[in-house]
Order: sequence, then structure tokens, then C-alpha cells
Amino acid sequence: MRPITPSLAALNPIDLRDALAQLPQRRDPIGQCARRDSLTIHYAGTVEPGATTDDAALAQIRSEARYHINKVWGYADKAQMQPIYGDGIMYHVAVLPSGRPAVLRDLWAELYHCGNATANRASIAITTLRGVGQPIADQHWRGVEQVCDALIADFSLAGRQAVYGHREWPRSDGTAQSICPGAIVFERLLAYRAQAPRGYPLGTYEVIADAGANVRTGPNVGFPKAINDTLVYPKGQRFSVDAVVPDAHGMQRIWLHAASGIGFVAGDAELVRFVRA
Repeated sequence: MRPITPSLAALNPIDLRDALAQLPQRRDPIGQCARRDSLTIHYAGTVEPGATTDDAALAQIRSEARYHINKVWGYADKAQMQPIYGDGIMYHVAVLPSGRPAVLRDLWAELYHCGNATANRASIAITTLRGVGQPIADQHWRGVEQVCDALIADFSLAGRQAVYGHREWPRSDGTAQSICPGAIVFERLLAYRAQAPRGYPLGTYEVIADAGANVRTGPNVGFPKAINDTLVYPKGQRFSVDAVVPDAHGMQRIWLHAASGIGFVAGDAELVRFVRA
């Protein structure tokens, strides 16, 4: 089992991977995926009162794990004689009511979490554990945002635009998609995605520092530079920015994600200037 990625680990998550793996299984693991290009937000989708304490949420997680193990997610044959069961809980990470994350599965595990083959393979599933019509407290949602920002940094994703609601993935079989993560959580998600620090519009930026600007693999000075820790944009280099994200470790610095996908440049006024949208 791979270590928890560094920015997520910095949030002091509860690691439930081994404990949940001990539950009786009905199949071998689905598999692993090397690519991670997005995050997908979920809710529980139940109508029962949602957990308001971390202890109750941990019990809910175990209950959902047992349900996912025994759920028929599809069939391996047209006659529907070969049911496909889950290989464990179908979320990688949960956010507890306190805002603390819990890691439920290896972050590279392929899971059946949104009925879309691409997302099942390449998107990390995050559950808020909320249900139909249930509000989400501010501290709970702040925890969701912190987890998303951490994973954006750990996997060098294209900023907050790489965070989706389950409902935004079309189903691979063409049928109607779930309303998950529900109207309340989805509204919070849209607001999170729309947030961009003032004075940092998307568009073209130019390096103005004589020494150039380091291009890092994640939004913090602790990440190595891209291309084997060597990439520095020289003075005068222009680059397109498709996302603006906060520092992965909470430093007072904004990072610009290069639209090419190569990495992140610090948005310091003495390093870069905005050219045009």
C-alpha cells in the first residue's frame, strides 16, 4: 500500500485503509490506475439524519463499506447472470464533520464511484458523508476544501477547475446520472471552483525577475522544479495560466498553474506580471 501523499498527510488524516480492507470481501481488487487528473465530490445520498460527530461518521463509513461490498454494480454478461460486486468502499477519502479527512482506499485504486469509465479510473473520489437535503456545516466544508487543495497540489492538477461533482460526469451507459452530491453540497462546490484570488485573473503572464521564475511540480516551494528539478522560466518568458490556487502548505502565496500542465509558478509581483486575458 502506497504512503499517503504529502499535502494530504499534512492534514493529519485518519488512515482506515487497513481496517476497511479486513471486512469480508466478495471479489478481488478492481485494479490500480497510474493517472490522476481530477477529483469527484460525493455525498451518501440517504435520507436518514447525517452524522454530526466524527465517531458517528466513522460508524457510517463502515456501514457504507459493507453496503458497497455487497452491492451489484453491474453484470459481466448480457444475461445478467454474473454480478459485479464492489471490492470495498467506493470512495478514496471521506471528510468527517470536524473537517478532518479519513483515507479509506489507496489513492491509486480504481473504484466504481460515478458510473463513468474515465472518472472511475482517473478521478479521486471524496465523500462528504451528507445525505439528501442535509446541510453541511462550515467547518465540515472547510475540511472538504482543504482536502481538495491538498490533492490538487499532490497530483499537480489543473487547480480547482479539476474538482467535479458526481452529477457532472455523464454515465458511460447513457442513462440518467445521479443528483449526487446533492443541491446543497453542489452549490458549495460551484462557489469553491469560482473562487480566485483578486488580482490574479486567468490568462497570459510574463516573467519579469532577472533570475527567472522556478516552475514547480506543486504549489509550494517544497516541491521540486519540473523536468528533473531543473525548469526555470527565464525573464521575458510568457506562459498561459488556467488556474490560480493557494499554497499547498498554507503559506501566504498564490500559485499560477501553467496551462501546458508543466507545473506551478509563484504569483509574486516581483516575479511575474499579468499581460492579457
